[in-house]
Amino acid sequence: MNYNECIENARGRVGKICKACPECNGRACGNKMTGPGSKGIGDTAIRNYEKWQAVRVNMDTIHPCVTPDTSLNLFGKTFRYPFFAGPVGAVTVHYSDKYDDMAYNNILVKACADNGIAAFTGDGLNGEVMKVACKAIAASGARYVTFTARHHDGFSMFGTRTSDYNIVDGTPFGRDVLKELSEACARHDLRLHLYYSHLDWRREDYPLGRTGRTTGRDTTRADWGAYRAFMDTQLRELLTGYGPIRAIWFDGYWDHDSDSVPFDWQLESQYALVHSLQPGCLVANNHHEDVKDGEDIQIFERDVPGENTAGYSSQALARLPRETCQTMNGMWGYKVKDTDYKSVDELVALLVRCAGMGANLLLNIGPRPDGRLPEQCLERLQGIGEWLKANGETIYGTEAGDVPPQPWGATTRAGNRLFVHVLRPDSLPAGGTLLLPGINARAARVFHTGEKVRISQGNAGMTLNIDKESAKGPDHIIELTLK
Repeated sequence: MNYNECIENARGRVGKICKACPECNGRACGNKMTGPGSKGIGDTAIRNYEKWQAVRVNMDTIHPCVTPDTSLNLFGKTFRYPFFAGPVGAVTVHYSDKYDDMAYNNILVKACADNGIAAFTGDGLNGEVMKVACKAIAASGARYVTFTARHHDGFSMFGTRTSDYNIVDGTPFGRDVLKELSEACARHDLRLHLYYSHLDWRREDYPLGRTGRTTGRDTTRADWGAYRAFMDTQLRELLTGYGPIRAIWFDGYWDHDSDSVPFDWQLESQYALVHSLQPGCLVANNHHEDVKDGEDIQIFERDVPGENTAGYSSQALARLPRETCQTMNGMWGYKVKDTDYKSVDELVALLVRCAGMGANLLLNIGPRPDGRLPEQCLERLQGIGEWLKANGETIYGTEAGDVPPQPWGATTRAGNRLFVHVLRPDSLPAGGTLLLPGINARAARVFHTGEKVRISQGNAGMTLNIDKESAKGPDHIIELTLK
C-alpha cells in the first residue's frame, strides 16, 4: 500500500470530524480534532502550522557512501529504525465507532513489532482493563485471583499512606488499581488473594539479605523494627480497605536463608495480625521450607507437591491445603521476548496432576505494561476454561485420589467417585491393562461418553482394561464407582 492508498483507506475509517488530510493543519476539521496536529484554542493550531512552514533548516551531512545503520538498541531490544509510534488519544473521536482504545493499541503494537518499530500504547491505563482481565480469568474456570500488592522492588500497587512510592501517588495513572480489581473480582465471583513481599530492595530500613546487593542502598541504615512496623501498617491497609481478602501470599523469606545467624522474621505475630484483622483470611508463605505455625496453606513453587524438579520443594508434605504456583511461559513478570508458552494441553495436565496431589494450581500471568493480559495468556485461559466446562466436576471439590500421580497420569476423588485421569496413554502397560492397587470398585465408565470399561478385581487391587487407541485428548478420564 502506497501513501495515497493509505490516506484513501484511512478516510473510510475515521470519525465524523477527522478528514484524514495529507497535511494535519487544522483547516478541514476547523481545528476541532484533538491530537498533536491541531492543539490550541480557536485558530491557534492553524496559525502555528503556517508559521512552521516558514522555518527552513539547511543541513550538510558528510558520510561514507554506504547504507547507514539505522538500528537502535532500547529496552533490551534492537529496532530496525529509530521510529516510535505513539498512541492517539481519544480514539473514538478520531475513529468514531470503528475502533476503541483496546483494539487500536492491539493493531499498533503488532504492526510496529512486525516492522522493527517501538510502539507506546495508551494515554494511561484503560479503566476497563481490570474488568476485562477478571472476566477472562473467571471464564477460564479460576475461582480466585492472587494480585501482587507489593513485590521485591518495593513498589506498592495500591494507595498507601506509608510512602508515595505507589501507583496512586507515584504515577500519572493516579488511581488505586487494587480497589478497581477488588470490585471487578466481586462482579465476577472471584475471590481475591494478595501477594506481599517480605523483602524490599529499595527501602534502606530493610536488613539486606542475599539479594539486592547491587542497588546502592546505604546498608548502615537497616532498622528491622521500623521495617516491620511499615509492613504491618500496609497489611492493616490491605486487610481493612479492600473488602474480603481470602489469602495473604508472603514471599521473600528465603532472602535470609544464607545468614550465619538465623534471621528472626517474627512470623507468628505477623500471621496473628492477619488473622485478627480478617479471621477468614488464609496465610501462605513461599519460603521453600516445612510449614510453620500459623500458616494455613502449603506452597510449592514450580512443582507438583511431592516433586522437586525446580529445586524449591524439598519440604515435607503437610496435612494442609496445598497450592502449586507455576508460570505460563518462563518468566513471572512480563517479558516481550519470552514467547515459550506452555500449551493448553500441558497446562491442563499440570492442573490435573496438582489436583491428584490435593493441590490448587496458581497460574501466573505477567500483564503487559498497559495492564492488559497478553493474547497468548488469554488464548490459554480460554482453552483451560473450555476443558473445565466439560470436566470440572473431576477437579472442583475433589481431593487427592487413592492412587498418587503416576507416569500415565493421576487420580482425583469426590466421595465414592474416583476419577482416573490418563494423561499419557503411551505410558500405560502393554495392552492397556492398568492395575490400581487397593482399589475396590463396582463399576467403571468413560467419563466423556458413558461407555462401560471392563474391570477385574483381584487381591492386589482392581485392573482397568483401557482402549489406548480411544484415549484421546489431553486427559482421558475414567470414572470408578467405589464399593
